[in-house]
Amino acid sequence: MQLRQGEKLIFKLTPHPFSFLDLYLLALYMAALGYLFTFQRKLILSYIPQQMLGLLAPLNRYLGVTSPALVLWIVITVLPFLVAAILKIRWRWFFFALAVVAIGLAVKYYFNYSENFIYLPQLAIGILGIIAVDLFRRGHKFYITDQRIITELKFLSHHIREVSLTRISDLVLIKPFLGRIFNYGTIIPITPSGFGLGEDFSAVAGTTGAKGASVTVAGGRTVSVPRGRSSYVLFGVKNPDKIYNELSLLTRRQEETYYLKDISEKIGHFLEKAEEKTE
Repeated sequence: MQLRQGEKLIFKLTPHPFSFLDLYLLALYMAALGYLFTFQRKLILSYIPQQMLGLLAPLNRYLGVTSPALVLWIVITVLPFLVAAILKIRWRWFFFALAVVAIGLAVKYYFNYSENFIYLPQLAIGILGIIAVDLFRRGHKFYITDQRIITELKFLSHHIREVSLTRISDLVLIKPFLGRIFNYGTIIPITPSGFGLGEDFSAVAGTTGAKGASVTVAGGRTVSVPRGRSSYVLFGVKNPDKIYNELSLLTRRQEETYYLKDISEKIGHFLEKAEEKTE
């Protein structure tokens, strides 16, 4: 990041490790499942009630799989990532879990390996996932100067966002539960164009039918909420209260400077016109 002439760097920030705890946990969960089903499969089945395994029988027959451990593995691999995809409104998590399952099934049915090798790819993917999440977190760099905010992400691609302090209309500080304990949070700069805002949509629908005909009534509501990708906001930074207060002070100073400059320019134009009239 290159400073402009006369520009002063105030903060250089990176996200707190716990700010990406959800991604770390998903990768760790994937690695743990791979390890347990590879080396502790019999122990896992001994703790699962037979009634629960019986509930998986229809899925067992549908997939044409004879191993109860394999069916159980498919379910507990996909289900948490389906929940994560719904909560985060990002279906790539669900497709990622499906891809892991597909790789494991390919090992058994395409390459004809024994069941002991089915879960090894999941273990490897989980370990690599932990490393990738850490590199992703470290790729975030945030810079606050006396003139602007620069957010940068260097991972698989390179993203840079720059916001002038004079363009910031609102600042939002969000501290999650763990953020209050470990002192980290996200600061979202909102511009007049609405950058930094997203929408949550909720709707209720009901359908009734009679004699083959149906009527559907639906209602919905959208709510604007402060939101931004981790590479576009000050995501999960340490000491957020201190940074928020300093940033608020900087934006007020920039706003006052802007108005003083505007007033001085208008006075200058007024004096020039007055001189032209006297001449």
